[in-house]
Amino acid sequence: IRPRQRGRPFQYLSAIRNDLQPCRFLCRRSHAVNRVSSRRPWRPVSRLTELIGEFDSAMPVTESVEGRLRARPMMIAEHDAGAVLWFATRVEDEKLEEILHRSDVAVTLQGEGRFLSISGNARTETDQVKLDEAWSASWTIWFPEGSRDPSLCLICVEPTCAEYWDRTGPKRLEFILEAGKALIRGEKLPDDDLSGHAKVSLD
Repeated sequence: IRPRQRGRPFQYLSAIRNDLQPCRFLCRRSHAVNRVSSRRPWRPVSRLTELIGEFDSAMPVTESVEGRLRARPMMIAEHDAGAVLWFATRVEDEKLEEILHRSDVAVTLQGEGRFLSISGNARTETDQVKLDEAWSASWTIWFPEGSRDPSLCLICVEPTCAEYWDRTGPKRLEFILEAGKALIRGEKLPDDDLSGHAKVSLD
């Protein structure tokens, strides 16, 4: 708010009104967000699939035979409409032994204000039709013989549940507003009520 100027009360009141315009907009926006959040439906799998499509890589987490959790960056070969993820790897890679030991896995994806956590079951796939379908020329440096390279194998992760946090676009503004309100009131941020956050059951 600008400092008061002597002898110019009307200009002073006008300056206050102008300064408050952004605050009024944010308040209206906050009320609108609350209305939307209070009646938003359960998040569909389609939204989760859209978010996955914005990533080229992910971090699958497996459990070693010794019981240690291991995460590795891997390129996403493709993903299906049901949020099923496919990764390419070598048949001699130790992660396949870990999947055979325990098929329960987790996959994390993070970047540009988007965060995803997926839990599911992993399996290996060596069907040639599927290998031909998923093949990418960029894999040639690892598999010189193409989709028929004997060392090529696919890992399929079929999700059972997932959770995502989307902090981009309007959802970022919503997060900032709700975080500010929680800070002012001394309350906990109602993360579960934000439209950019959801838990999705895929059983």
